[in-house]
Amino acid sequence: MYFANLIIYFTFQIELSDNQISGDELDKLEKYASSLTILKVCGNKISTIEQISKLKSLTALEKLDLSGNEVCKVESYRSKVFETLPTLQVLDGKDKDDQSIESDEEDEYGEEGEFALNEDVQIPDDVLEKLDPEIREKYEKGEINQEELLDFLNNADGFGDLEEEGEFDLDDEEGEAQ
Repeated sequence: MYFANLIIYFTFQIELSDNQISGDELDKLEKYASSLTILKVCGNKISTIEQISKLKSLTALEKLDLSGNEVCKVESYRSKVFETLPTLQVLDGKDKDDQSIESDEEDEYGEEGEFALNEDVQIPDDVLEKLDPEIREKYEKGEINQEELLDFLNNADGFGDLEEEGEFDLDDEEGEAQ
């Protein structure tokens, strides 16, 4: 079943904190280049600015949280990351001027490991075409909203484990949840 691939198309926030992710694995997020706006990878094994540069392909990335990684100890870390990622607006909860940005962490990231929806998101037609025709019709008529659609996908055969276990395997080249 290909539902795991569908969910990534209309998610804009990914929480991957405390998953022992090395900086060399960051390029695997490239497949979410045009849709990922918020990435939280706190407490992993990211240690160099060169590893952060693997996120350059994330052209929609606006907020990044790297706190708890070795890279945070690099001299001029903040300015180097902002220079490396031109679309970035917020790093570790602060803007380019080092001003704290107020946000509700739970609303922004959801539960740990959970993918969250942005309410203003329009689900692409190619994603809708892959849905069960009955579910697609209900969604298009407004009988079910995006949250209900996500619940359906999370509970579909072969997909329910994602939300329960909160795991996302970057090693899977097909982008499927493990």
